[in-house]
Amino acid sequence: MGIKTKKIMEELVKLNKYSYT
Repeated sequence: MGIKTKKIMEELVKLNKYSYT
């Protein structure tokens, strides 16, 4: 687990927020 994984997780969270909105 590194910085790349953290970035991907953040991107997924953003996508989820946009999907629910």
